Amino acid sequence: MPGSLEGGTITLNGAGSGISSSGLSDGFYFLAAPVTGDFDFAVRIASFSNPGASNSCRFGLMARASTAANAPYALSFHRSTGVHGFHARLTAGTDPYDSVSTTVYTMPRWVRLVRIGDAFSAYYSADGIAWTQRGTTQNIATMGASPLVGLAITSAVVATPSTAVFDSLGHFLPTNIGPLVDAGAALTGSGPWNINATVTDDARPVPASLTSLWLPVSGAGIATFTNPSSVDTGVTFSATGTYRMRLSVSDGAITTFDETTANVTTAPLLAWRQTHFGTTSSTGNAANLADMDLDGLVNLVEYALLLNPTQPNAPFATSNVGGQLVLNFQRDLARTDVTITIEASTDLAPLSWTAVARSTGGAAFLELAPEAHVSETGTGPVSVTIAIDTAAPQPARRFFRIMAETATP
Repeated sequence: MPGSLEGGTITLNGAGSGISSSGLSDGFYFLAAPVTGDFDFAVRIASFSNPGASNSCRFGLMARASTAANAPYALSFHRSTGVHGFHARLTAGTDPYDSVSTTVYTMPRWVRLVRIGDAFSAYYSADGIAWTQRGTTQNIATMGASPLVGLAITSAVVATPSTAVFDSLGHFLPTNIGPLVDAGAALTGSGPWNINATVTDDARPVPASLTSLWLPVSGAGIATFTNPSSVDTGVTFSATGTYRMRLSVSDGAITTFDETTANVTTAPLLAWRQTHFGTTSSTGNAANLADMDLDGLVNLVEYALLLNPTQPNAPFATSNVGGQLVLNFQRDLARTDVTITIEASTDLAPLSWTAVARSTGGAAFLELAPEAHVSETGTGPVSVTIAIDTAAPQPARRFFRIMAETATP
């Protein structure tokens, strides 16, 4: 393998039949040494001469599984015509992947070859600083752990060698810089809230595998993440106020993180769930329609009437005063995320219920039936009295129920 090294300049002189597109028998000169693991090599081609005048003359950086004539390889090269190319033979004795530019370049030019795991990529540059990838990354599983890596040249004319002068050969050790984490924009308002974060990585160490985790750092209450191991996730807050949240991402060797904030106004229902069930989510025993204490009142009704959902309760007190049925219960003006409706029926049939009074978003009850008379006292809790006329011509028997609705998740 004729070649010389003087003052950081490598002059490589070689003939050979070529680096064959048929994949059967390569003939070229190769100045190389085994390299184990990932690598990133770059070199400048200062000049070349091609007395054999073959347009298939090639010179550049090669990684090769062995010196066998049909071995797998990856080659970032220039032809004597000035075009840059990337060849990659994925398995022994097969035609290589071939990506070649249509642009003609003049020397000096830079070439680069990178390995990450079994993935090989080729690049080219005018200055060794700004790099452009040639073709697409190729997976060469047959390359082995310690291929030969170095400078290759073929004149593609067996009897007439060509010459290429290389300098500034550099080997950049793969450096794991850790994931780059952006925890996303600050959250505001009354929800629903979704965090849109961004994570980028250098795919090291190989094989690439990222693990993400959201954690609350501080806050007016408790921040609960829908999927704490996902980069993008929903989140709920148990109380109105300011929060700080952290996204940590590990690549198996390095863990990095970023934080974002929330300044939110939380629905009172979420704080109520957190107090009684330890969660802000409408799931399990904390679900709006669940009845943990088996008193016949679902959680949302217990919330609306200031009741304890873990202990049996009666929905309201009743009495008969002067020919009127009187219903008494409590509510909180601050519970603006719930609508309370009192309904009546004469026979309990599903379609026989009619609304007699309703409070929406914490506002005062409205009388929806002529026989209903509503009075409220206090500022929180508010004592509600609904008197229902029972004298003729009203029905002699009536049933009442209380309904609660919310738009809060």
